[in-house]
Amino acid sequence: QFQQMFDELRTWLDGRRNQQAQSCPVSAKLERLQSQIQKQEEFQKNLNQHSGSYEMIVAEGESLLLCVQPGEEKSTLQNQLLTLRADWEELVKQTTDRHSRLKDCLQKAQKYKQHVEDLLPLVENCKV
Repeated sequence: QFQQMFDELRTWLDGRRNQQAQSCPVSAKLERLQSQIQKQEEFQKNLNQHSGSYEMIVAEGESLLLCVQPGEEKSTLQNQLLTLRADWEELVKQTTDRHSRLKDCLQKAQKYKQHVEDLLPLVENCKV
């Protein structure tokens, strides 16, 4: 049963890693940024919803390690858990970093839009 739960999470995690890797570059356009932030927040929410499964599988794997005799099976299980942890932590980091970049760019895009709106009347006056 552990292996089935592990395989399901592994498949889900690989899918999310691919999805994150294929994310569009951070946009400089305000409307597009807002859409990207919404998608990223949905992605983070989905990741957070699976954190309980991740923690349960890691805990189950750790308890299995205590029961398994040294050998190939134990070594395989240790490697599976190490890879799962590393991939999970990397995805969490990438997700957090992307969200931060999106928020930072959103602030800059909003500031730029405000500056343009402030300067537009001056430019219009210069034309007259």
